Amino acid sequence: GGCSARRGGPGGRWEQNMQVARKMQYSPRVKRKVAPNKTTIADRLHKGPPKYRLPTTFVWRDNPDIEDECGGPVAPLSGESFCDVAMQLGLDRVLFVGDSLSWFQ
Repeated sequence: GGCSARRGGPGGRWEQNMQVARKMQYSPRVKRKVAPNKTTIADRLHKGPPKYRLPTTFVWRDNPDIEDECGGPVAPLSGESFCDVAMQLGLDRVLFVGDSLSWFQ
């Protein structure tokens, strides 16, 4: 298979990238549904509300050999590009289970 069949395989890793994190935030910022006197695990890990949601600070990096052969790292999907890809694949339904980006699961 081509590059799409090889992406996401062994040797890949999640890598924190704060430059991409800035672009991955919801706009406007999602309000968390947490009681005023309660803290979340993320609050405790970051010693206060984090600047960015931790899951949004990571990008997938394939094995370096695959990235070299396939033109670099996988680009994150935007809402618009997700719709374009879904149409190209002929998808007519999408199921989202939880939302790790906004902490609502």
